[in-house]
Amino acid sequence: MSIRALLLAMALVLGGLAGQGGALAQTPRPSAAPAPPPPPPAKLVEMRGRAADLAITNRGDAYVVDPGGGLWLQAVDNRSGSWVRMPGEYAAVRATLDGNVWGLGVEGTLYRLTGSVWRGVAQNIRDVTTTPDGNVLVLTSTGELQTLAREVQVFPLAPEFANPRRILADQHGLPWFLYDDGRVA
Repeated sequence: MSIRALLLAMALVLGGLAGQGGALAQTPRPSAAPAPPPPPPAKLVEMRGRAADLAITNRGDAYVVDPGGGLWLQAVDNRSGSWVRMPGEYAAVRATLDGNVWGLGVEGTLYRLTGSVWRGVAQNIRDVTTTPDGNVLVLTSTGELQTLAREVQVFPLAPEFANPRRILADQHGLPWFLYDDGRVA
C-alpha cells in the first residue's frame, strides 16, 4: 500500500469516528455571550473660530494654531470644555509619536513643550517629527533633513525629493514627506 493510500484510509477512519460521536468527535462548546453593541458615535461639535493647524497628542489633548498664530489647548482633563491660550506665536504645532508637543515659531524657531514651559531647541526649522524611539527629525528652512541630537546628522535628499514642506514619521520610524504641489514621498 502506498503512503498516499494509507493516509487516505486513515483520514476516512478518523473522519468516520468523529462523525459518529466517537473518541475524536469534538464536544460542543458553550456559545460565547454576544458582544455588546458598539458605543454610539460621538457627536461632532464645530469649534468656535478658525484653525490654521491642529495637533492631537497620544493622550487626547488638542492643540490649535489660529490664523493669527495664537496657540490654544483643549486638554482632555479640562472638564469645563474651554480652550486655554498658550504663550507665544506659532506657524504650526506638532504632536509626535513619542508624546512630545512641538511649536514651530513664526520666525523659524522650534520649541518643545516641557511640562508647562515652551523651550527653544533649534533655529531655522520648517517642520519636525519623531520616531517611536524618540529620534527627532527636522526639516530645516532650506529643506534639509537632519537629526536633532548632540551630533547633528544631515541626510541628503535626492534632487527629485528636495525641499519638502512637511515631514512625518510612521510607526517604524520611516520618514514621509509632503510637498507644496501635493506629492507624497
